[in-house]
Amino acid sequence: DKAAAKKAAEEKAAAKKAAAEKAAADKAAAKAAVKTADATASATAPAAAPVVAAQPQPQAVASVASADGYTLDFGTFVLKSEMAQIKKKIKNAGMKPVVAPGPKRKEQMSRIHVGEYPDQQSAEKMLQKLRKAKTENFILQDKSGKFNVYAGSYFDKVGAVDEQLRLARFGITTELRPIVVQVPTFSLTAGSFKSEEDAARKVAELEKLGVKPTVVQRSK
Repeated sequence: DKAAAKKAAEEKAAAKKAAAEKAAADKAAAKAAVKTADATASATAPAAAPVVAAQPQPQAVASVASADGYTLDFGTFVLKSEMAQIKKKIKNAGMKPVVAPGPKRKEQMSRIHVGEYPDQQSAEKMLQKLRKAKTENFILQDKSGKFNVYAGSYFDKVGAVDEQLRLARFGITTELRPIVVQVPTFSLTAGSFKSEEDAARKVAELEKLGVKPTVVQRSK
């Protein structure tokens, strides 16, 4: 019966070894399953969004006005005498008129032509007659070399005709010759206003005095 007992012991030892091997196999399988699950999770997880540096937003550039308030423009004039009445009305409105050089412009004029002479000496004799008549007088030499005597230039044709009639009484015969010349002008402005509305109110006041200026922005 020793043989039976020995056999039983061997069977028990074999069963114990088989159980241990099974437990080890189960543990290895579980560990492998965990690794597989981790790999699968890594493969299916969404990729992390790349980090993008914040770009500075362009700032709107403020528009700086180049104007420095408003003033009233009364126009440009060839003769200062033309501004006399307007300047008076500007002063009556409590403002100071400002006269500045304006742009040159082409103007039609009428010259009183007295005569054409072959030499300067002959022209000078006619100038003596014009001086006695107390009128303007000058000589211009043309391209052909002849000397032309004039008794003044007029922007106002009516004024030129009146002068012709006056010279006729001195026995001086003349003719009008139209000419276009570049002449300097004078710009007339007045007032300094912070807003266009303030300037417009002043315009309304001046209109009652008989003048109508234009509101313009002043440049710095």
